[in-house]
Amino acid sequence: MTHRNVNSTEIATLLALILLSGCAQEPNYAPVYSHFPEHPQDQEQPRLRGEAKKQPAKTEAPKDKTTPSPKTVVNVPDKPQALANKSKNKSSTNVASNGNSTSTNEKKLTISIDKEKVLKLNFQWPLKGKVVKKFSQSHDKGIEIAGKVGQPVAATEAGKVVYSGQGLLGYGNLLIIKHNDLYLSAYANNSRLLVAEGNSVTKGQVIAEVGQVGTKRPALHFEIRKNGKPIDPMIFLSSK
Repeated sequence: MTHRNVNSTEIATLLALILLSGCAQEPNYAPVYSHFPEHPQDQEQPRLRGEAKKQPAKTEAPKDKTTPSPKTVVNVPDKPQALANKSKNKSSTNVASNGNSTSTNEKKLTISIDKEKVLKLNFQWPLKGKVVKKFSQSHDKGIEIAGKVGQPVAATEAGKVVYSGQGLLGYGNLLIIKHNDLYLSAYANNSRLLVAEGNSVTKGQVIAEVGQVGTKRPALHFEIRKNGKPIDPMIFLSSK
């Protein structure tokens, strides 16, 4: 076996090679996030966000061997402009919501006013006399008040004349007054009508004169209707 003397220069070279091989390991990098573009043709080469950053030499973090799936999309924080737009949209929504709230309040106020108008109606007797026929939902849809031919008939409440004539069979000379969106009053079998269709009348104003009901007796046929349906006038007149 042959032995060769190794000088100091060869030893130094060998040590340098060993040190270099120990330092030649792959560096660790910060995570890289993928962001897919909107257009399908660009999906094969997704853009990358994040900067490769070498870790300090003392840190020996294990190598992350996992590879993100091609379909993996990582949420990227919105840009300042996008955040500003979201804030603006939210403010607009709040304004619209407040507008709806105001509109709702106005509707409630309108409904309340209408109810007040109904409550303020205070029907009076259209004719002073005895009730000779009572209300019946099936037949007599009003009451008959006895009187004398030519006796004045007064408006039970203020309103507007919506009918004046003889066009309804069985009612003779007929007047119909609209008091509001709910209530009407009707005065039938008059000998004479003193107001015309379209006239506004005040409560207690003389609007007609008593006639005869058929060939029987002088009397006024009187009705009150709510939403077009007859109701008993005595509900409003019995306490007067």
